Amino acid sequence: MRKSGRNTIFYDQLFDLHGLTGDDAVFRLKNFISLHKNITVMINHGKGTGTLRARVRAFLKQHPSVSSVRPGEEIGLPEGDGVTIIII
Repeated sequence: MRKSGRNTIFYDQLFDLHGLTGDDAVFRLKNFISLHKNITVMINHGKGTGTLRARVRAFLKQHPSVSSVRPGEEIGLPEGDGVTIIII
């Protein structure tokens, strides 16, 4: 179990999507989610232009296995809008 930043968020796994297209990121997330249950994941999609972040978060919010989606900037993480915390 790892923790992130001054606002303590514990997570089980880090999943990095840097440099991927939206389609590739969604494909990898689908596979990852299908293999995991009952874990908290920090997804690192980076800040960039915000296109990947928006695509990833839209996908996660509609996925039936994802019970919680928490944007990093809303919970005060130092990584801010470059990460999203999910519970599968």
